[in-house]
Amino acid sequence: MKQRSAQGKINFAALGIWILAILAYIIAIANRSSFSVLGSTAQHHFGVEATLLSVFLVAQIAVYTCMQVPVGVMVDRYGATKMICSGLFIMSMGQLLMAHADSVVLGFAARMLVGVGDASIFVSMLRIVADWFPPKIVPIISQISALSAQSGQFISIVPLAAVVSGYGWSVGFTALAVVTLLVLAFCLIWLRDSTMHTSITGKIFRRKRTIPMSVVTAVTQGAQVWDSPIGKIAPPTEAVPVLGADGMGVFRAIKFLLSRPGIRLGFWIHFGSASGMHCFLLLWGSAFVTGGQGRTASEAALVLGATLISSVIGGICVGYLQVRFMRRRIIIALGYIIVFALVWSVVLLWQGGPAPMWMLIILACLVGWGGPMAMFGFDIARTHIDPKQIGIATGLTNTGAFVGALLMILGIGLLLDLQGAGSPDTYTQGAFNVAMSWYVAVLLFSVVMVLWEYPRAKRQLVKRMRALQGDD
Repeated sequence: MKQRSAQGKINFAALGIWILAILAYIIAIANRSSFSVLGSTAQHHFGVEATLLSVFLVAQIAVYTCMQVPVGVMVDRYGATKMICSGLFIMSMGQLLMAHADSVVLGFAARMLVGVGDASIFVSMLRIVADWFPPKIVPIISQISALSAQSGQFISIVPLAAVVSGYGWSVGFTALAVVTLLVLAFCLIWLRDSTMHTSITGKIFRRKRTIPMSVVTAVTQGAQVWDSPIGKIAPPTEAVPVLGADGMGVFRAIKFLLSRPGIRLGFWIHFGSASGMHCFLLLWGSAFVTGGQGRTASEAALVLGATLISSVIGGICVGYLQVRFMRRRIIIALGYIIVFALVWSVVLLWQGGPAPMWMLIILACLVGWGGPMAMFGFDIARTHIDPKQIGIATGLTNTGAFVGALLMILGIGLLLDLQGAGSPDTYTQGAFNVAMSWYVAVLLFSVVMVLWEYPRAKRQLVKRMRALQGDD
């Protein structure tokens, strides 16, 4: 097997594990966004209006968000493989329940199960990336990993929608559950936490680790050194015990970690960058284009497609920016959020009727860049946390976009209902313009919080740098 130095290089063993983790992430995104173009279908299936439909997604995202920190703790303690396999199983059960749900209560329960299972995947995947790849290339590998989400979006937008349309609600969601179980089987057989571990089935059948020690050395050698706005710096070495005899408990550990401004800064970067993307793709994007802008369903599909294509291109471009301009990552992310809010304002204030199609495509492209830009938040958090606790730090950061998406999704639904425009039959451009102004307000709030935390995080880095230089 070909081996390369860990100083910025990769090896084939790491690639195989990484591809399998990405496959689990793709199917998680497909499960998460399975309502993305089925909003109107779901309204008719369950007989609900806009606010109640929003609550379906709010319940799912709320569970996902609340599970991020517990999942991070469990990833650090029990390993990413177990969490990925558990998440895939729970999601498959949620989709089987959704396939046969004929009441709002069962629908809520199904979406909550999907949220619990989905919560385990992304944090675990990023932990596998951090454990299998050297720090120098972790940002670009993480960015490429996030690009895989678009495949999951495609599954929910095209094949799932087609199956539901052609064969019915039950068949469509049952098929998605079966595919999820198939990916689970692959992970049980081959996925492993690190070079020193074996797969879950390997542990059951007591198979020995099959990766040569030479590959173990290639993966694990090299010091953890992260780039930052003030230069290269090693992460803190003090870990925060959470579980076990010496553990301080989850809530006290969260309080301790959030006392670090760098963790808070990563949260707000993630909040402002990706919350709009989740809101647009998970529920309100298609409804806004058709009901708020008077476009056809095919034109709405074109806008959503442009979002996905833009996200792929954005991932490539932002990945380059992450590596090339790592010390300017906060300024780049902040600039994106501001431009995004300005373009939304232009669309909502367009004079003489709905915005032209070319303007909606520009908006969609900016929506698609939200996911790649949010990856800056994880880079920032990693700079401020002991490597042994990347799981809990990633979980805390990852709640950002979903807290923002919760605020957006529920707020838009409430504003539509308050205007008497809570169903597809009553949607109007004016009502959507008012509702989507809440979207812009949430983005601008994140800008304020990033500007508030950035100088504090930078001062803490300077203090740590001086302490390290003093030790030398």
